[in-house]
Amino acid sequence: MAVSSCGEIRFPQNTLNPECRHAESISGALGGEVLLVRFQIVNDTYCSYCLAFGLCVLVLFAVNFPRMNKMLALGAFGAGVGAFWLFFRGTILPLYY
Repeated sequence: MAVSSCGEIRFPQNTLNPECRHAESISGALGGEVLLVRFQIVNDTYCSYCLAFGLCVLVLFAVNFPRMNKMLALGAFGAGVGAFWLFFRGTILPLYY
């Protein structure tokens, strides 16, 4: 494993399918979006922009799923959920006009 100049981890070419190298990023984003949508449902406050972005991530995941390394995708999904579970602190603030 080597680290590129922009700070992201690059895997050797033999490890990942060249057609789907960003599977771990999509899976991690989906894990984070699951917690963000859960937060909106629990608090009964919805953001249409956030839901649209979550739908885009879900579509990207579904399109790339057949070519993904399933264990890598599962690990990245768990890492996304874990990162948002540890670091996301959402609050609902009233807006006064």
